[in-house]
Amino acid sequence: MFAYQRKLGDIAPGRVGSGTREYDAPLADGAFRGGALTADNLACTAEDQQRPAVHVKEAAKPGVLEFGMPSSYVYLDGALTFSAAVGQGGQLTALFSENNGNDWKELAKVTVSGEQTVDLKALVLRRYDYRLRFVLKGAGTGLDALKVVHAIQCSQRALPALAQGKNTLTFSAGPQEGAVTLEGTSNPDFKSKQVTLAAFHPELKGIEEQYLRVGDTGAGEVTIPSATPGDMVRLRFGGHYRARDEKDGWDVLVSFDDGQTLKQIDRLAGPTPNRCLFLTMTDIPAGTRKALLRFSGQQQNTTCLFSLRIDADYKQPAGGFRPVKATYLWEEGGLEKQDVHIAKKPEETYEVTCESAPVMKSVILELAQ
Repeated sequence: MFAYQRKLGDIAPGRVGSGTREYDAPLADGAFRGGALTADNLACTAEDQQRPAVHVKEAAKPGVLEFGMPSSYVYLDGALTFSAAVGQGGQLTALFSENNGNDWKELAKVTVSGEQTVDLKALVLRRYDYRLRFVLKGAGTGLDALKVVHAIQCSQRALPALAQGKNTLTFSAGPQEGAVTLEGTSNPDFKSKQVTLAAFHPELKGIEEQYLRVGDTGAGEVTIPSATPGDMVRLRFGGHYRARDEKDGWDVLVSFDDGQTLKQIDRLAGPTPNRCLFLTMTDIPAGTRKALLRFSGQQQNTTCLFSLRIDADYKQPAGGFRPVKATYLWEEGGLEKQDVHIAKKPEETYEVTCESAPVMKSVILELAQ
C-alpha cells in the first residue's frame, strides 16, 4: 500500500485502517425484527404498550431473540451490554456461537434485573462473524436495551476518499439477501487462534482432519451441511487444493434432500501442486433452506483441501430498506469540513465538492433517525 502512496501520492493521508462497528438494537418499536435471525414468542412496547422494551409474549414458553454479527472487516475486540428485566421466577440467558448456531456457549445467566456487560474480545478476536442468542423465560422478562460495539481493522485503501474538486459518490444498498458462511482452518493446531472447519461438524470418511488429506485408501470424502434462515438463492463454494497426479482430484457434489440424491457440480482436477477454484450454483430448488456439499477425493499421489469456504446466499425473511446516513469528515487547510447525506433510496448518486486538497478523517455509515 505504501509503495503505491509514494509512487502516486496519497490523496487521503488522514485515513487510518481501523474503525468501530456498533449495533444498538431498536427494541421498543419492533424494528429489531428486521435484523433478527429468530424472534420467537416476543412482543415489544409498540405492540402491546407493556414493558420492558421487548419481552416474553406467552409466559408459558420461552422467548428467543437471535441475530448475526457478520463483518466485512476483522474484529479486534468486542463488548456486549444489555439491560435485563427479569420477572418473578424468570431468567434471561445470553449465548454466543462462532459456527452459525451449531453450538452455543453461555455468556451470562441473569436472574435479577439490571445492567450487564460481557467482554467478547477472547471470543471474537480474528473473527468475521458470530451469533448472539437471548433466551427469555417468565412473564415480565425481557430487554430494555441491547448494544454491541467492536473495534475493526481494515485496509486504508478500501476506505472511500475525496479529492480536490467535484467528487461523485454512489450509494448502493445491494440486494435484500443474507449469507451463511462456513469457513475454517483445516489445521487443528490453530484451534486456539481461529475457527476450525471441524467446528461446522463436517462428516469425514477416509480423510485426515489436518489439511483434509485423502488417506491411505486412496479415496475419501468431506460432507458439510449448510442451512439458511430464508430461502436459498445460490451457493458459492471452493477452496485451495492439491492434486499432484492427473488421477488426483475432488469431485464436488450437492444434495438438497439430506443426501438421498447427489448431483455433481464440478471437479477440482489435477495435476497441480496448488490451485484455487471457486464455483457458483444458482440452480437451487424453490423453498430450499438446507444443502449438503460433498467433496469426494481420489488420490494416487497427494490430494489435499487446504482451505474451504461455502457461502449460502438467501432471501432475508424480514429484509427491506431503511434510509442510511453517510457522513464524511475531512480538513481543508487545517479547517474541519463535513458532508452529511441521507440516502432515502437503495441506489443513489450525489456530489461532494472540496475547494482545496482534502485530508480525510473518517467516514460514518449509520441508519438515519
